[in-house]
Amino acid sequence: MIAATRSLRAIGLMGHAIAVAMVTLSAAQMAAAGGDAEETPDRAGLFRLGPHQVGLSLGYGHGVTWANSGLIEGGRVRELVVAPHWQVDVTRPLAEHSWYGGVLALRTEGTLLVNCEPRSGVAGGLGLGLRYDFRGAGKAHPYVQAGLGLIGLDLDLADQDDGFAFTVQGGVGVVHRWSDRISFDLGARFHHISNAYTAAPNGGIDTLQFLVGAAYHFE
Repeated sequence: MIAATRSLRAIGLMGHAIAVAMVTLSAAQMAAAGGDAEETPDRAGLFRLGPHQVGLSLGYGHGVTWANSGLIEGGRVRELVVAPHWQVDVTRPLAEHSWYGGVLALRTEGTLLVNCEPRSGVAGGLGLGLRYDFRGAGKAHPYVQAGLGLIGLDLDLADQDDGFAFTVQGGVGVVHRWSDRISFDLGARFHHISNAYTAAPNGGIDTLQFLVGAAYHFE
């Protein structure tokens, strides 16, 4: 019963955060569309709202303990990661004739962590970040991404206080465009959780996350 209550609480937090982000991005797109109606090719700038994608990634997070950190349980975390996202391109193609040519995108990502070790628990939140896709001529291309977020913890760890915390993450991956609408990706990233010493204890939770996902693309 306690585990079910925790799961519902984390899912509810993530759902409300995603809803707010979707409304915000929709308003931004409508504002940009109004501006584009008056734009001429000669005045086209670097930044614009372009194609969107929505998707879902699933994966595994493995806790990391740094030398002399003194952590008891934070480094022993073993978690299931569920990460829905909404992404929108915010620039025109950059350096189109170079190996590093690509597009910069704004990415909103929900997070649900279901922890299995050293004891069961859940966490849920929302993050905002940037992703750069190296879009070459082929169907597969690499990407790099980084972001910040907010998260609510209910993990019962000895060296990390439950409740409100912050997240920092960054990683790399590869995307394969299956079709004009569907893509699949494989990625790895470093994920850090801390409450910035607003409460004690605050040993922090560092994990290496390995994810597989799929996305639907639309204008």
